[in-house]
Amino acid sequence: MEYIKSRSILEKANNFSLELNPFPHLIIQNALPQELANTLTKNFPISSFQANANNTRFDISASKLSEIKDLANPWKEFIKFHTSQEFFYELIKIFGNEIIKKNDRYFSSLADLQNMRVGTRNIDSLENCDIFLDTQISINSAVQSKGTVRKVHTDHTNKLFSGLLYLRQPNDNSEGGALNLYKWKEGYTEKDKVKHYTMKFNS
Repeated sequence: MEYIKSRSILEKANNFSLELNPFPHLIIQNALPQELANTLTKNFPISSFQANANNTRFDISASKLSEIKDLANPWKEFIKFHTSQEFFYELIKIFGNEIIKKNDRYFSSLADLQNMRVGTRNIDSLENCDIFLDTQISINSAVQSKGTVRKVHTDHTNKLFSGLLYLRQPNDNSEGGALNLYKWKEGYTEKDKVKHYTMKFNS
């Protein structure tokens, strides 16, 4: 298999506008060069997942890569880069000001973010790192009976950011499974919001 150098999912970010509502986010169409996207898709480690389970989410974190047998080098390099200090710098160039606005108790300037020492979650420790990154390989298994992988929810409050990269198989003609973004109802108080960070919403 030909080796293909890893490229950042944010490489084309400047071609797309940062959306601020309902929260700061960016949608990048065709984020990766087609050749790399094809290579990652072709070498997706599907045998490492219980793909016959019904409509279930499975994740393998960067710290568990050694458990994936014969993981292709492009995947190893892709995960290594997106769990690196370099990638964190790329991200804060785009989202840094918005991160500061939402977390002004911890950061007062971009310099504060740039000085954060980056490590890999469940590998490095707080003794030498300030922020942990994780790049997961994930699937939602096929739908055999109607159900929901995840209901409406908020991510854990210990996260500065989250991202999703979709790699659709060429023969996948299924419908549904799209990511939907929601915003709080008008007049919803901070007290009302807080309780939802520890419990799932009803769908």
